[in-house]
Amino acid sequence: MFELVRKEKRGGISYELELADDLWMVSVDPSQLSQALINILTNAVEAIGNEVGALTVKTYNEVREDEWECQTHVRLAAGPYVHVEIADTGPGIPREALGRIFEPYYSTKFIGRGLGLAATLGIIRNHQGCVDVESSKEGGTVFHIYLPKAVAKSSAAGVDDLFDL
Repeated sequence: MFELVRKEKRGGISYELELADDLWMVSVDPSQLSQALINILTNAVEAIGNEVGALTVKTYNEVREDEWECQTHVRLAAGPYVHVEIADTGPGIPREALGRIFEPYYSTKFIGRGLGLAATLGIIRNHQGCVDVESSKEGGTVFHIYLPKAVAKSSAAGVDDLFDL
């Protein structure tokens, strides 16, 4: 999947993949999760455009000690989560748009349909996870996806398996 986005290489975008060696398994539909990640990665590449920039994907295990709420208004239980972090050095998402990026049909692009991030949010929520985003003009945008660690190995998949090296 990462190779698919790399083929869209524009300008001077560098790509970095930092996958945890001991990443926990998660209970997901691999094709749906792939689509969610591709939506975010595609937006990141488009944000950087033909400029010099970087796109970084990191994965790691994270244990949350307390119940918590994502920016997308989902409450999650304390416990173990796989954290996928997708960061770009693009111009950032304008503050007035940040609260709307997950709305269906909302787009800042002239030819955008505004369905990618709405679909991404739905996919992650359907897998009992959540999405947070932070953005600034100085530092680009970072999406954080949290997926609960699988309890049964029979339905588990590895997030790192989605990234073709």
